[in-house]
Amino acid sequence: MTEIEYFSRLGSMLGYLPFTEDTCGGENRPMDLTWWGSYDGEYWHDLILHLERENLFPKDQETLDKLFCDREYVPINAIGIMNVRSKERVEELVKIAKATCRIENTLLVFKTTSSGKSQAYFDEVHAYLLNKKKVIATKQARVS
Repeated sequence: MTEIEYFSRLGSMLGYLPFTEDTCGGENRPMDLTWWGSYDGEYWHDLILHLERENLFPKDQETLDKLFCDREYVPINAIGIMNVRSKERVEELVKIAKATCRIENTLLVFKTTSSGKSQAYFDEVHAYLLNKKKVIATKQARVS
């Protein structure tokens, strides 16, 4: 919940209205966090951010599916933060994201282990910035 709480507070500070477990009027599966802008007193018109956070390895691709699904309101920005079993799986997920992303500004953050083996902590973070179906920047950090 640390990431979701951080981004919820950040959205509020930036003047957006954050919602957790938002279903976008009951038309979508619940989104972990959204930021909305341009409220006319009855409807929200601008989906500024959709954030998904996943701890479970088997749900990594499902997280991408939630971010990049067909829907009426396409967010301006998306963030996916996932725990992933290995660097190889990160590469598979990035390939899927490149094929399915329709969002102009998407940040994918993958936490994994450098050894690819089960251990009590993640020691690598891989971040990818996408503009629709193209990776435009990458960063990697390693905890020693």
